[in-house]
Amino acid sequence: MTDTGTWTGTDEHARARILEPFLTIRRPPDSRRLPPRSVVRYHQSPTRCIMTRSTAILVLAAALAWASAAQARSYTPNLKAFYLKDGAGNVVPDIAKFKGYSAELATAMAPKFQGPGATLGSMGYELTLTVGLADINADDYWKGAASDPGDLLVTNQFRFRKGLPYSLQLGGFVTHLYQSDLWGIGLELGWSLNEGFRYFPDIAIVTSVGTLLGAEDLALLQVGMAALLSKSFSIAGLFALEPYAGYNFMYVNASSHRVATLDLEATQHLPEAIGLQNIFRHSAVLGLNSVITYLTLGFEVGLGSDQRTYSFKVGTQF
Repeated sequence: MTDTGTWTGTDEHARARILEPFLTIRRPPDSRRLPPRSVVRYHQSPTRCIMTRSTAILVLAAALAWASAAQARSYTPNLKAFYLKDGAGNVVPDIAKFKGYSAELATAMAPKFQGPGATLGSMGYELTLTVGLADINADDYWKGAASDPGDLLVTNQFRFRKGLPYSLQLGGFVTHLYQSDLWGIGLELGWSLNEGFRYFPDIAIVTSVGTLLGAEDLALLQVGMAALLSKSFSIAGLFALEPYAGYNFMYVNASSHRVATLDLEATQHLPEAIGLQNIFRHSAVLGLNSVITYLTLGFEVGLGSDQRTYSFKVGTQF
């Protein structure tokens, strides 16, 4: 500052540095400094704010509607639905309905994405999450056995696989059925007869075994074997597509492991539980697997004679 009380150019810069923490200095348009966050929020379009709030309200309403429907619906089995009275008034098990119910439940809880035919290699690992959909005969097999059954069973399946030497592969899976207390656990073992050839497809055989948890009255064992054919295609060196097809055979052993008592006639005990039922299921499998560096995605459809399944997978390979 000069003797006349005015600020020189040098003093102006000094004053600006001193007052900068306390004042908002307007920067030139070419400045790289971003505006304060509060300014950005202040200048947001009112229309955008309304759309954001509307979307949040719609999502919340959908979640509440789904939660209310989930409370009314339950797929935890009630095996009293599989008993009826014959012409003489005796209580007998409905074997056909029980076998149909057990077959559809086992198909929904079975392992998904057993393809492609190539293994992960002796040092490879895979961890995936699968969302599965399986259609059911709600009016026939599930009426009475489930509370307000829908047309689809929805499952989540967590799966771990490890590559082994000699083209072998070992894995395990845990499956949960939505809107129920049912869980499935199992193991699988795969062997690639042919893999890695440029002009020939990969051929593999995969076997699996699993059981059901969370059902007090139902005992369910499933054993599967699948023959798979696949081929890997590199797309511009960025990712790989692996379409596959196969045949899946599944054996289901189902029974009721507790003697039931009807509520309507408390004095009449059923002579015996439903005995072991042998069920055989056959289906075709079509799928597409994609590997993008460490990310793996997939879609699979199972085509049975009277049931369809649809599966979506996301996971990692390393």
